[in-house]
Formats: sequence, structure tokens, C-alpha cells
Amino acid sequence: MLEEAFADQMKELISMCGKKRQTMLFSATMTEEIEDLIKMSLDKPVKLFINENTKTATNLSQEFIRIREGQEDNREAIVSALVTRNFINHTIIFVPTKKECRRLNVILGLLGVKAGQLHGNMNQTQRVMALNEFKNEKIDVLVSTDLASRGLDIEGVTTVINFMMPKDVKIYVHRVGRTARAGKGGRSISLVGEDERKILKAIIKSNQDGSLKQRNVSNVVVEAYKKRIDSLENSIKRIDEMEQAEKEIAEASKKVQESEKKMAEDGASGYDD
Repeated sequence: MLEEAFADQMKELISMCGKKRQTMLFSATMTEEIEDLIKMSLDKPVKLFINENTKTATNLSQEFIRIREGQEDNREAIVSALVTRNFINHTIIFVPTKKECRRLNVILGLLGVKAGQLHGNMNQTQRVMALNEFKNEKIDVLVSTDLASRGLDIEGVTTVINFMMPKDVKIYVHRVGRTARAGKGGRSISLVGEDERKILKAIIKSNQDGSLKQRNVSNVVVEAYKKRIDSLENSIKRIDEMEQAEKEIAEASKKVQESEKKMAEDGASGYDD
């Protein structure tokens, strides 16, 4: 919640609570943002750490694709090829930024994939709608930031793709933990750049009993998909501009409604006087 633009709301709610209270804070991870929240909201807290799990499910097949130096711009082509050729259904793709989330969602849509997106710039109604569409199989692929990797129970996910490796093993476990649940099998595929090999080694070390192997996507396929994406750039730009215009219209409409509401309240207050 703190990572996805809810920090201010959380702080406001805490400031409204009475000073004499018992406060309990639960978190799957202990980040700098959580530590800041602890300093603000807790008085001499007692910390309990329970079952720090950095192991993946035994029925999860983990695959890794090496991104060699100078080939970082192959990621979109590789993921697009994986989805359209092999993993078209019940797939979650984790991306590092909201911008990449929106872009990859558009690319997959233009490639004929029924895709949706989930990120922090979406309001609660939009998020619930995207999740329900994925759960009800109205969309086959969900492109998401880490918003969906914790605390959400999404049944039937068969494949998780990491566009980039996460910062640590815990986040990796949370991501790939969206599949291979309740005794069912699942697959994760992670793209690993040269500067991400350290985290890969840590994952291998913490999952010595797991199923880990390397996956390759041929250069011919990668180049073909890079050309397809290049040919779509004008359409991607046009869709991005349309979405930005719709966002600006929605924000302007919201401001007008808020202004009209305030004027109505001020008018009612003046009438009562």
C-alpha cells in the first residue's frame, strides 16, 4: 500500500487516532517506508519476525532467460514472443514501472492478446475491474507492477513472467507465488540481465531443492518480434496520447464536480444563516 500511493492516506488515518491506543502493524516485508511508518505511528514497538520464507513451491518450474550485455532492448520482444507463442492464458507479467506496465499492455493488445493492466495510477474501481476480468477469463494476460504480488489471492494462474528481476529474493518469492498454489503445478520465467545475476545466484542458493533451468529464445524469433514492435510504434504512441487525453478530461471533470459541490455547500450554508 505504501509503495502504490497510499502513504499519505495511511498517515492521515493514523494522525486521526487517539494517543492512547494499541497499534499492531503487519507486513510481509520490512522496507524503508515501513520503518518510517513505524517511527511515526508506534511508541517503543516490540518486533516479532515469524517464519521468514524465501523458498518457492516444490511444484513450481522456474526458468531463466539470460539477457546478455548490449541486448537489454530485447526484453519486450522476448516477453511478447513468450506470451503469443507459448503462454497465452492465465499469465501474469511483472514489470518494474507503471510506464512499462502501460506500454507492454498496449503492445500485447496490438499483437492480438487479450491483456489487462494493474498498477498504482489506477483507482480502486479500475483495479477491481481488471482483477475480476482476469479471474473471470475475460482477459488472458495481466501486466502488473508489484501491486499484485502481495496479499491478492488470484486462482488459476499458470505462468508468471518477470520482465526484470526483483531487488531481492523475498519479492521474487512473492511474485512467483501467484502460481503453483494449492498443490497445482506452475511455471515462472524470469529475464536476467548481466547486472541481475547476483540476485539469480541468491535465488538458486535459497532454492536448492527446486526445479531451475535455463530457457532460450532464438535470435531469429527475437529479431522478428523486435521488427513487429517497431512497426507498431506509431500506434503505441497514438494510443498513449488518447489515454493521456482521457485522463486529463477525467481529472478536469472531477475538479468541476468538486467545485460545483463546494459551491452548493457554500450556498446551502449561506441560506441557513
